Amino acid sequence: MYLALNTVVSLVVIAAAVEAVTGLPGFGLDSETVSASNQSTKLEVEYPKVTRGQLVSSLQITVNRDGGFDEPVLLAISADYLDPFITQGATPEPDSETADDSDVIMTFDAPPGDTFIVRWNLTAQPIGMFKTISARVAFLSSDQTPIVSVDFDTKLRP
Repeated sequence: MYLALNTVVSLVVIAAAVEAVTGLPGFGLDSETVSASNQSTKLEVEYPKVTRGQLVSSLQITVNRDGGFDEPVLLAISADYLDPFITQGATPEPDSETADDSDVIMTFDAPPGDTFIVRWNLTAQPIGMFKTISARVAFLSSDQTPIVSVDFDTKLRP
């Protein structure tokens, strides 16, 4: 029993040291950014690539639009993506929110300027197993047609 416990503790310490020296995620949390663009709009999402239960990470969506926003900003995010997280909601808060079978669709007031940013502080709920959750974020037209979208995965660790 002592040998098994000693081995587990040693492996955890080694994993932490490897992550600290090399930057390879595997022990704590790591974030990544994905982006896509079309002729006039760029969508960028900074998300937790790897996280563990009870660690706080952030999700940030940035939309840059040449010439600014002349209509409210509509964003869609995969409905299941936020389920494993505890969150206090988006900042800024959406003016309205609706959902269909696959997405949560949020409407925000048009910001001044060419850039809109919304953020969430996410705390992963303890899950006791390894799990990967996939998401799609899309910037939508007023008729809810995707203008530009990105896909990403977050790995949840026990």
